[in-house]
Amino acid sequence: MADVFNRKYIFLEKELPDQQAVFRFIAKQAVALQLAKKEQLVLKALEKREAEMSTGMQDGIAIPHAISSDIQQAAVLFVRTTKPVSEWETFDNTQVKQIIAMLVPADSTQAHLQILANFATTLIDENQRQALTNCQTAAEVYTFLTKEINANID
Repeated sequence: MADVFNRKYIFLEKELPDQQAVFRFIAKQAVALQLAKKEQLVLKALEKREAEMSTGMQDGIAIPHAISSDIQQAAVLFVRTTKPVSEWETFDNTQVKQIIAMLVPADSTQAHLQILANFATTLIDENQRQALTNCQTAAEVYTFLTKEINANID
């Protein structure tokens, strides 16, 4: 779990006005964290997936993901924006403020894919989504998500 999600991958109170700004931020962080080599390739993979179907869920949460041979290590980045992100389609028409970005190498192992899937499973429950929203610090977000994700591992 520690190799896929850690406190360095949590970004709170970011001013990202639209989906494109969010994707650019994620791509930039992927390179800065040495998870990928080229921002443009991560950005392209995020956009490609989003063009297939919106990754917006409900209650202001989106789970964009990118699968690319440029991504060197599977990772999950958590981003919370200061204001709702415009133009991001969700199931319930709420505006996105919390983003859980999944970065997956093209040759990723099944174990990595399962850990990434556990993030989505956790957020199916309305109480879990609210609990995540109530987390105020990076430490709280990290503790909540790692506890819930580990609970979903069989």
